[in-house]
Amino acid sequence: MADILITAVGNRDPKDEKGNGMNGPILTAVEALAPSEVYLVFTSPPAKSYTQNRAIATQDLLERAYNVKTRMFPVHLPDPTDYDSVLSAFRRICDEIRSSFEEKSVSVTISSGTPAMQAAWLLLVSQGILPAVPYYVPHPDFVEPGHAPVREVSIGFLQEDALIKTARLQYRSFQFHAAARDLTTLSESCNHASRRKSSSYLARFCEALGLWDDYRLRMAAGKLREVSRWIAIGSELEAILRQLLEGGEGETPLILTDLYHNAYRSYHRGQYADSLARSLRTYEGVLRLYLRMQYGMPVRLKEIDGEKRKEIVKFFDQSGIRLDEEGHLMRRNIQHLLAEYFKDEKFIDWQNEMDILANLRNRSIVAHGTQEIRSEAAEKALRVLKDILISCRCNVDDYPIASERLMALENELFAML
Repeated sequence: MADILITAVGNRDPKDEKGNGMNGPILTAVEALAPSEVYLVFTSPPAKSYTQNRAIATQDLLERAYNVKTRMFPVHLPDPTDYDSVLSAFRRICDEIRSSFEEKSVSVTISSGTPAMQAAWLLLVSQGILPAVPYYVPHPDFVEPGHAPVREVSIGFLQEDALIKTARLQYRSFQFHAAARDLTTLSESCNHASRRKSSSYLARFCEALGLWDDYRLRMAAGKLREVSRWIAIGSELEAILRQLLEGGEGETPLILTDLYHNAYRSYHRGQYADSLARSLRTYEGVLRLYLRMQYGMPVRLKEIDGEKRKEIVKFFDQSGIRLDEEGHLMRRNIQHLLAEYFKDEKFIDWQNEMDILANLRNRSIVAHGTQEIRSEAAEKALRVLKDILISCRCNVDDYPIASERLMALENELFAML
């Protein structure tokens, strides 16, 4: 049944001296599971309580009487009941032997060793660190006639806890698609109907946030609509999405605030090049908003009153800047206008910083080069964007999908599970 059996060595191995010399848990498991190889984990001297001698005796019996290969794994555990020490030692063993598991079935028995060892095996299995099926060998006195002497241990509840834990960690780092995948797995595998339903709703909510970050807004709105009856903030976020979709392609305060938070979450995911690129793509729109809010100027000269328009056209002509027939003001036009025509000192400070960052972006993997983008560059771009938005009277921090607000929702959302 198993190619490899992993087990700690306990005080009833290889034979139970207090049980009329009956086979201990390891030999019982070997007879039932018929592994081709057994990995024996034992405590070694000078610990006060060690099982090295029992491990040697077990190895001898397995190879001589059962024709089973063995590998020995001594661990130094002064206190084999110290859960943290046991878990650390067993994790190191798992890292060492994982490469030997390829295309092999692996089992682990949890009946030998201290309670801390049994718990460590179960945790390592539930987290996928030890890809094995756990088995329990009950004491012979409690095995009823006709019942198997070795029983598989159900770890569904441990797997569920592990999935919830990783989903929460992914949510905190704005890895919404990854959180949705774990929650979907939970909804498909857990035993409790209420948890299945709740995890399904929460998975769709996280998927909506991930789609929102991808700027697939219509799909995100559809997912939020599916869960708005069960997740209170779903309806509020869906309403925001509708406003974004109805806003078209113009630079409204709502759209630009949303794009700022989109770049902010990329930064907190550690995607600094992507965050910087998103910030710089948003920068032109933010400048258009700033020009309109601070100076009442549209971004098309055709929309400016006669005399003022002539004055602006003359300014550009004298600067050697040609405009298209519609008179659209692009980023460089707006920058020149703010710096040289309006003499906006605040903007000049912003421009100096953003021009440096634009050069970094152009040499990075998201443009034409391979230069690494550090966190400081992405953070500076976000700070400039936020300053401009605040100057345009945008309440950036109170935005419904602001990162801090999403974090504040974590306990409420995962309490559903």
